[in-house]
Amino acid sequence: MGLRSDQPYRLIFRPQVSPIPTNNHGQYLWIEILDVEVIEIVNYHKEK
Repeated sequence: MGLRSDQPYRLIFRPQVSPIPTNNHGQYLWIEILDVEVIEIVNYHKEK
């Protein structure tokens, strides 16, 4: 999973609950995700 932060960086994280809680439409129930592990902060738009 990832979130936008200051451009052009993204915060990449993994929820610590498994399976990820969802509603009947398959949408994540963010209110029930209490802990995450930060994987990295990365610039996806960096020229290679």
